[in-house]
Amino acid sequence: MEVDKKEVGKRIKSIRIKLKETTAEFAEHFTPPASNSLVSRWERGVNLPNNERIEVLSKLGNMSVEELLYCNKNIHEPPEAILKEDLST
Repeated sequence: MEVDKKEVGKRIKSIRIKLKETTAEFAEHFTPPASNSLVSRWERGVNLPNNERIEVLSKLGNMSVEELLYCNKNIHEPPEAILKEDLST
């Protein structure tokens, strides 16, 4: 299953907006902190966060990794397998 970066970006932006944070504030949730421009690139679907940041984002959004990446609550594959398959490149 292919990850649609633009759709993931929309979900990332939605998480940030629900938290009522600027990109700079949102960037501070990550270790090390992300830059404003990196958060912006995620939100625009230019690139995807790394595996650790995907996990943080899913927790911030109160959703599973599968929901964040595919917007699908019915995927039964373990998150580790999905992350390895789609984000290891």
